[in-house]
Amino acid sequence: LVYEGTAASFTDTNLTNGQSYSYALFTLDRAGNYSAAISPSVGAITPTAGANTFNTSQFSSLSGLITADRLGGTSLSGATVTLKTSTTTLTTTTDAQGRYQITNLVPGTYTLTVAKSNHRSYTTSSFVLSAGASKNQNYYLAMLSGLIPNIPAKRDLRLEKQAIQIYVKLFKRLPKTTPDWISVNYLAYGGTVAERDLKLEKQALIRYGQIYRRLPKIANDWRIVHALGYAPLEV
Repeated sequence: LVYEGTAASFTDTNLTNGQSYSYALFTLDRAGNYSAAISPSVGAITPTAGANTFNTSQFSSLSGLITADRLGGTSLSGATVTLKTSTTTLTTTTDAQGRYQITNLVPGTYTLTVAKSNHRSYTTSSFVLSAGASKNQNYYLAMLSGLIPNIPAKRDLRLEKQAIQIYVKLFKRLPKTTPDWISVNYLAYGGTVAERDLKLEKQALIRYGQIYRRLPKIANDWRIVHALGYAPLEV
């Protein structure tokens, strides 16, 4: 018998390094009868120099769905999900359906951070996972910009200088934030729109006509329309 009492933890000393030991947890009633083993160790535990912990609590799990812009929106694959305690950091990535799952978690207090390029990261407040809990929690990330520029490996400073001049003409200020520079890069190199919105694009066409006094014709014109329609968010 290693320990008998009401403490939440105990230390087994005088163990020999490299020698195998097995542990099990029992309860004792007032008549002195022992229960069947609770949370037995899976196989033998072989201690090494330093501290070795045998956890007798049931493990917890955390899972959920990550979407764009709103709960129930477009699923975000490849988002990084990081779960932290004061001593441990665990990281996983959402699958093709935007889902994540982290299992075999020790009960305790955690914070969770979700991040993906071109999106605002999000960190939860502290929350508690109790023993044996299977918590499902969904989150969403707001996009920094609806534009996804196609930036080449070799940058073209001449194109980027022209794009900055166009940006200033459109928005009456210099680019400052990350979303601003996303728009500049889109104006310079083109790219794709993350999620089309015909209402926004119709409004952008009107603004384009007011600025340039003509309809858009060539690819560069439509880049300007998209920049006007999918205006960057301030961060």
